Amino acid sequence: MTTYAIDIESAHDPALVADTLAHPPVFTSPSNYKQPLAISEYVARAAADWRVSVIDKAALSPLTGRVVAWTLAGVHGSLTVTGLEPGDEGGLLRRLLDTLEQERPSQIVTFNGEGFDVPFLRWRLLRHGLRRPALLAPQKPWDAFPRLALRLVLNDGDKRAPGTL
Repeated sequence: MTTYAIDIESAHDPALVADTLAHPPVFTSPSNYKQPLAISEYVARAAADWRVSVIDKAALSPLTGRVVAWTLAGVHGSLTVTGLEPGDEGGLLRRLLDTLEQERPSQIVTFNGEGFDVPFLRWRLLRHGLRRPALLAPQKPWDAFPRLALRLVLNDGDKRAPGTL
């Protein structure tokens, strides 16, 4: 079995953040709000909170973020690739796919891969029209896919348990 650890780094994509902010959801107050001033204050506060949330969490969402670096580490060393140009995410992801195809890992290990890295990669690959390798296919806990997320192991499979690397 050839085991590799994989990790990605993400950053906000200014164009995607601007597009998201340009199309806010419609905010409404709870039905028990009857006073126009209370309704408008609630809606204004909800809109401001949403805006702050989009900006603060932009790098953590595949809809407003991008992959800026990845590392694939195995027994014989590691390879880290960083995208130096913000528009080079497609090339960065193609390089990852080529590396996975060349190295042919039978298992990949992540820390929070099921909660972040793998879904983020799937979305970003889709965004660039790139194929998803079998190692990144969705999996259920009972499936025998060759991915190990250490955070899930350490938390007895509880995806909501606290804990960061």
